[in-house]
Amino acid sequence: MSKRTCLIMMALAVVVASGCQRVAAPAAQPMDPLASTAPVARGKIAQVVTISGQIAARNARELGFPIARGRVREVLVQQGQTVAAGQPLIRLDTAELERKLREAQADLKVAETALAVAQQTAGAAEMARAQAAVAEAEYAVAEAEYKLALARETAVTKLEQAVEAARAALQRARDNYRVQEISAQTAEIRRLEYDIAFLQRRLRDLPPGEERDAAAEGLADAERKMSKARADRAKALRDAGDEIAKQEAELTKAEQALARVVAGTDDPTAAAQLAYEQALVQRETAQKALADLQAGVDTAALKAARTAHEAALAKVEAVEAEIEQATLVAPFAGVVFALYVAPDDRITSSTTVIYLADPSDLRVQAQATELDIIRLQEGQRARVTVDAYPGQTFWGTVLTLPPRGEAMGGMNYYLVQVALDPIPPSTGLVVRPGMMAVARVITGEKEDVLTVPSAALRYEQPDITYVLLANEDGTTTRVDIEVGLNDGIYAEVVSGLAEGQTVVVPLVAPSQGGFMR
Repeated sequence: MSKRTCLIMMALAVVVASGCQRVAAPAAQPMDPLASTAPVARGKIAQVVTISGQIAARNARELGFPIARGRVREVLVQQGQTVAAGQPLIRLDTAELERKLREAQADLKVAETALAVAQQTAGAAEMARAQAAVAEAEYAVAEAEYKLALARETAVTKLEQAVEAARAALQRARDNYRVQEISAQTAEIRRLEYDIAFLQRRLRDLPPGEERDAAAEGLADAERKMSKARADRAKALRDAGDEIAKQEAELTKAEQALARVVAGTDDPTAAAQLAYEQALVQRETAQKALADLQAGVDTAALKAARTAHEAALAKVEAVEAEIEQATLVAPFAGVVFALYVAPDDRITSSTTVIYLADPSDLRVQAQATELDIIRLQEGQRARVTVDAYPGQTFWGTVLTLPPRGEAMGGMNYYLVQVALDPIPPSTGLVVRPGMMAVARVITGEKEDVLTVPSAALRYEQPDITYVLLANEDGTTTRVDIEVGLNDGIYAEVVSGLAEGQTVVVPLVAPSQGGFMR
């Protein structure tokens, strides 16, 4: 064999060896000393819907003083303190309210004295006034009854007289028109007509000169007076004609009123009838007041005194209520999560002073997409993890599913309430409102499947999932696997592992390389 042939064969051997090395199984690597291990075991795995949100308390409220206002005198609690229902929290300065209370109490004593005097003195004077009121009402009834009878007797006669009077007035208006036709400016107009004719003839005969100019000026003056006289005559005739039209309308009105009464359409005694009925009501009122007084019912003066006393008492009670409201008490047992005021701060009815919440009854308020909400039902159990306690699992129950969601980013989101089960004090875990949480709602389960912790899964490509097997010599070996259900805590192993093997669980979850599973 030649030297060249040997070199070629050696090169091929290197290439084959290197190719074999690429397809060989990965070499074992030392195990991370901070990692833990978990067995591949058979068990039950859940099908879940994962929703994220915040911890909130069922009983949580921002507290303030809805009625009282002023300066903070005492802050009786500290932030983080647990308080009982009804426990005083904050007191305001009540010096001004106490002054108002003393004034209101003094007014109340005056009102009590006035009431006692009214109860003693109500009697003869009130009785005399009531009897006089009844007498006056009786007289008013008698007068109204007389006027009603008179109206019934004379109603038609008065209307007939009104018609005759309207006819007479119309005739007078017509006579006046004829008089105006004959006499209004007639003599003046005739005189001016004569003067105008005379001056016109004279102007024709006179030569130019001063005498002719005087005649022309006299003619112009006579023509102006003629225009005024004729205007005055026209106005007099127009006024006389307007009066005729007015009296014709009055006659028509009177005749129509008479016709309605004769036909029974109108009642000319309506006004008198109304006055009579009002007098009867006033008499009845006066008689009842007298009867009440005779029966021992309170007089007007006594009622006024009693009303003033009730008003003074109400004022005292209102100020006392303000003083009571100046002490803020806890409406329920809970923890003071926020304290917004300090002594000497001034507050109003809109000032929030404390945020109180009951951490013993917590829930997760989480957003579910429209794709997830159809898989959720009230009463489903949920595994809850809280960011503040990695690795810890809490349990809860789906409480409410809203009937409608809110559109955000082109998708509808629904606010789902998951009630947390009570956390035993022995755990030492304190879950607080506002903490971020993830609820994995169990919608289905598989029994007797191979499972590994979800934290043990590692991802290389969108379709490649692998784990690291823990070897007895302290090394690890990579194994590609196929995963089924994954509830975020445990994952179902469809293929690639056998029961009893041990996988590595890193202290920090491995990076997914940008691929979401």
